Amino acid sequence: RSELDLEIEDLCMAPSGMRKSVEVDLEAARWDSLLQQFDQQSKARFLSVSCKESGAWVNAIPTTQHLSLSPEEFTLGVQMRLGMPIPMARELSTCPNHNCSAPLDQEGFHLLTCGKGPGRVRFHDRLVRVWHGMV
Repeated sequence: RSELDLEIEDLCMAPSGMRKSVEVDLEAARWDSLLQQFDQQSKARFLSVSCKESGAWVNAIPTTQHLSLSPEEFTLGVQMRLGMPIPMARELSTCPNHNCSAPLDQEGFHLLTCGKGPGRVRFHDRLVRVWHGMV
């Protein structure tokens, strides 16, 4: 038998706490290896969607109109979550907001963060209304 077979056998016979520790170490190494393959934006998206409750919005029951998503909003959310190109970003080459001529990325990150247009304020105001309605 090979040395690897003996190590695997030893691991199987080890107490469960030791096995769990080895499994955690292996998983952490796989995670680090995977993250090293991504560029900065992909890494940010991957870490974001990996959070425990990051997909809760997909299963949320829209109990009020404020909490409802139109089919277009839902589709956009899914596309962004999966890292798919955003149709608006494909149609435009630069930011549509006034006083901003930044190039648009295909995933729509700039559209979410641009501080030079009215979209950011509208998004903020909508969040405030939703939170106020919940309290």
